Amino acid sequence: MRESGVAVQGVLGDGDPVAAVEAVWDPERFDEVIVCTLPATVSRWLRIDLPHRVERLTGAPVTHVTADVPHEVGHASA
Repeated sequence: MRESGVAVQGVLGDGDPVAAVEAVWDPERFDEVIVCTLPATVSRWLRIDLPHRVERLTGAPVTHVTADVPHEVGHASA
């Protein structure tokens, strides 16, 4: 992203995604949250409604991105 001219920062946080956001959230520093999850069929974070919980916690816009996962990960063969 930096090579494309986008100013970004990342932090490795708590294994609990809500706790991780709570630990670093600062509305003076951030204006958006991007949540990347596995597809809905296998995502534990979507089962706990993470994008909406983060939006309520921060009051900031949340962009949800779904990762592409190879067919064999988390899925039985057809």
